[in-house]
Amino acid sequence: MKVSYVDDKNALALSKVNKDNTVLHELIDSIDWTLRSSNQKDSTFSGIRMYEIKALSSLYGFDVFGVSFSFEEVEPTDTRMLSPLEKMLHSLFKRMSLKQGYYIIRVPQGFPILTNAINNVLKGAKYADSTICYLNRIDSSQSNYCNTAIELLDNNETEITDTLVRITYDSFADYPSQYYSSEILRPLSGMVYRNWITECLRSEQYITLYAVVYGKPVGFITVRNTEYALEIVLNAVEKGFRGSGIYTDLCMEAMKHSTRNKLITVSTQHSNFSVQRIWTKLGFEPFYSFSLLHLNTMPLRGFANNNGKR
Repeated sequence: MKVSYVDDKNALALSKVNKDNTVLHELIDSIDWTLRSSNQKDSTFSGIRMYEIKALSSLYGFDVFGVSFSFEEVEPTDTRMLSPLEKMLHSLFKRMSLKQGYYIIRVPQGFPILTNAINNVLKGAKYADSTICYLNRIDSSQSNYCNTAIELLDNNETEITDTLVRITYDSFADYPSQYYSSEILRPLSGMVYRNWITECLRSEQYITLYAVVYGKPVGFITVRNTEYALEIVLNAVEKGFRGSGIYTDLCMEAMKHSTRNKLITVSTQHSNFSVQRIWTKLGFEPFYSFSLLHLNTMPLRGFANNNGKR
């Protein structure tokens, strides 16, 4: 079966729900791909995009890049794709070697020929983590009874924002993320989340709802309306209040803020089973996943390079 893919979970969710890849094809056409390969005969397309992750570059003091893939109307198991993919990956590695830095490569699962090509070409890439994405169709007829007092965060409420930052940072302090799996990124892995948390809670691009118990904030959920769906970006509940239904109430309340397509998405690590159980009970369903590979092309900086040498 031919499939299309682009590294945008919200567009992928809308495409799946509508059973129509048009939105993916339009998004693919709008992106400036670093490398591309197409076959006019069977109308297939493969693309690789390399981009700087500026927030991480600024934090670590060296260049950090992301790499993503795209496919249009391809057979994921078609062995004829192997040679052109390997050719593109060889070109990618040359660019990586010239533009030295730390690379985070997002590889969609379910494309075995791509995985085969990466294993053949990017010998120094190391597995760091994997992410699973869920979607849910928002049904306004569903019961919206809420047991928890929930407020909309005003970005000017500094004291409340600071409390939510603390709650979230405590939750992520020992989070076994992709950053923690790398000896290069590990020393500042906590700061990665602290900066991200602070940005989400202080930015007007996001909507934050927080739960109040005994007059104090004990948890929150941050969402954003994208062109394709409402996306849950960040959430946390204080340890002493977990298991009491607060997170479920926050999710239900967040759904009311959807402005497009009555669709909501969220993602987490494959190994984060507890939150996935909650999502399943709320009607969410998994719809795609991707692996995260890391590759360092920097010279000696006091840590191992992609050849494992110092």
